[in-house]
Amino acid sequence: MNARIDHKTVCDKLCRFVQAELLAEPAGFDEQSRLSDFGLDSFSLVELLLFCERTFGIVVPEAQLTRENLESIAALSRCLCALPATAPMESQPE
Repeated sequence: MNARIDHKTVCDKLCRFVQAELLAEPAGFDEQSRLSDFGLDSFSLVELLLFCERTFGIVVPEAQLTRENLESIAALSRCLCALPATAPMESQPE
């Protein structure tokens, strides 16, 4: 697991980003929600992955861009926490 970030922190930040930036109607969305059920398309997923890179300094390798890892925020968070940071993390307000 990535020592610099923890699953709960990642879930919280990713949920807030998705709710604020990617969803027209965020009601009912949480870390267990299926991203496809809320209409996130490939463009939205690219935005989410770029947010991960900027915020956590982690680039998700192509081999990890699986249906399972992109099913929910919780799944993506587990994937991110298992990867090494590759870039400096951006300072993000809590």
